[in-house]
Amino acid sequence: MPPLLLSKRLFLLGFCACMPATQAGVYYVSATANPTATWAQAASSSTPCTAQRAMTNAAAGDTVYFRGGTYGSATSTVYYVPANSGTAEAQIVFSAYPGETPLIQAEFSVRNKQWLRFSGITVQGNRVPPTNWSNMPAICIDDTSVGPIDPSEAWATREAKVRRKYATYMAWYDSIFARWTSGFSFSECSHITLDHNTVSYCSSGILFNNGSSFMTSTDNELHHCYIGIFSYESNYAEVPSVTDAIIRGNHCFQNLDSGINVAYGARRVLIEDNRCEFNAIGHIGTHHLTAGVTIRGNTVSYAGYYTETMEAPGSSALNAGFGADSLVIENNSESFQLDPTGWDGNGIMVDTNEALGSIATPPVVRNNVTYRNQGSGITVTRSSRCTIIHNTCVENGYNAASPNNGAGLRLSQAESTATIAANNIFARNSCGGLWLDGAFSDQAFVNHNLYDMATGSPILARDSAHSYTSLASLYTATGREQHGVQAAPHFASAVDFHLAWPSPAIGAAYPTYAFPSDFDGVTRDATPDLGAYEYVVPVPQTYSAWRSEYFAGSDLANDAISGPAADPEGAGVTNLQRFGFGLAARGPVANPVTLGTVSSGGQTYLTLSFDRRAAAAGLSYSVESSTDLATWAPVPGLTYTAGTPASVTAQDIVTLGSPPRRFLRLRVSQP
Repeated sequence: MPPLLLSKRLFLLGFCACMPATQAGVYYVSATANPTATWAQAASSSTPCTAQRAMTNAAAGDTVYFRGGTYGSATSTVYYVPANSGTAEAQIVFSAYPGETPLIQAEFSVRNKQWLRFSGITVQGNRVPPTNWSNMPAICIDDTSVGPIDPSEAWATREAKVRRKYATYMAWYDSIFARWTSGFSFSECSHITLDHNTVSYCSSGILFNNGSSFMTSTDNELHHCYIGIFSYESNYAEVPSVTDAIIRGNHCFQNLDSGINVAYGARRVLIEDNRCEFNAIGHIGTHHLTAGVTIRGNTVSYAGYYTETMEAPGSSALNAGFGADSLVIENNSESFQLDPTGWDGNGIMVDTNEALGSIATPPVVRNNVTYRNQGSGITVTRSSRCTIIHNTCVENGYNAASPNNGAGLRLSQAESTATIAANNIFARNSCGGLWLDGAFSDQAFVNHNLYDMATGSPILARDSAHSYTSLASLYTATGREQHGVQAAPHFASAVDFHLAWPSPAIGAAYPTYAFPSDFDGVTRDATPDLGAYEYVVPVPQTYSAWRSEYFAGSDLANDAISGPAADPEGAGVTNLQRFGFGLAARGPVANPVTLGTVSSGGQTYLTLSFDRRAAAAGLSYSVESSTDLATWAPVPGLTYTAGTPASVTAQDIVTLGSPPRRFLRLRVSQP
């Protein structure tokens, strides 16, 4: 090769290697920016540009800070439309300036863009509620003369009643649907991150559609929208609304329909660790030919207030329907789901309905805790081959409006067959532990479940032909529940459904259908336990360990502040007493001991009631008596150690009135 040609090639290679890359920058936006401020000027916080200019100019690697102030319009819809995409190595970031709270009265409308992040932004739409709206749990009933509305009545005639009874709700509903707006909307986008934003007064807080993929929504707050987070696609049979998405750690409340609704062909979506409360209909839904949706670790409570306004009434806290392939619902807590119609109000509803499309991998529902829902804890309808394991369903059917709703697990309609129902706890549900609309013989496996009947209810389980009042009668008639348990589950407390020793649920699960970990992530052992929680032997705690956890520095070394006899808050409760009763280490507290009386054998006795620690080395609680408030002595037989159940009521051994005066107190001590 000629030397001259070689030298030219070397020169060109060297030139290419030295080409400067596009420089990413930090830019500033202000609600009061001079409209003539250039993008170059916006690199200085003293000369910010407008939001629209930032949307046009922000490029890969840029960070755009919105300064405090009010942007957009409170009356008309303004759109902020990013013109460029970022890259995997250099996102475009739109963020609130640290320490400031810009209010964006506009919609971030993003089309066919990639690698963007929106962080810490407050977006407020103009779909405000009517002036007489009241936040839930209040229900705005405008015409009380309408009375209960029959949910079976056709919408064509029922709608007029709904609009009279719920005029305020329906006025807001109409304004939201008249023209759909979102806080953030994404169509055909990918690799978008939204974190720590607040969105309110929009039709949807965050909207994904048209095949958007790799979307992440974390730690956002969405309230007073129709739906907080929504995926929608009209052509969902061919184009998914969203794929490969993560919806995690969001707080959704006071929304007109639900907090999170991932639907219309959504694929491979994780809905995890969200908190949803006080929504009008439900909390989390997935429906219309979705696949690979996992609903995990969410805490949802209080919804269903406006179920009567639905065209097809029936609300559930977690609702999966109309085609849900490879659905997993696990480790969620659902409570206080309402339904004024009495039709539903379930903690969990699974309605895959294979008439819309075959289900390759049937649903799995495991490690959930459903408590005091007005309907059943878990309802499976029009769904076959479901696996329902290790759930704890307690006091469902709470304040039920219908005598036909409120089982721990209900298998509804003829299509609900080949179910595996094992290792569950059904405790004190108003309509029994298990309710089948068909026959037990239609199910694949029903065994190793615990049943604790509700007070006043003789029903343990039922099918389409019989009601059973005991496991023995159920087994004799159906051959099912040979290893079932009929007993109180012995929970840690009335509202803590961890198992306490010696619960009959411990070691009673069927290993073949035991999931490897429990609600808390604790590994199940070779003899697993029933319900959502694996029993864990409490680790004894000492006062010195508690002291080191809640006090530090000079306070930890000072007995006058952190010593067992100290009362640094002046609350009349010593530190040792705070430790012994499980009270907050600092601040005011209520009296942990309650004085009462009880009648027995025609006599009346004083009682002391208190909560104790589950495990604490050497800790003791001694009831002492006195007749003069000067001399005190232990009451024989009334000394307790740490243990379970947590609540203790100690009954005096002397009848009230035997001595002229009788005083009791409780001493907490630990070596």
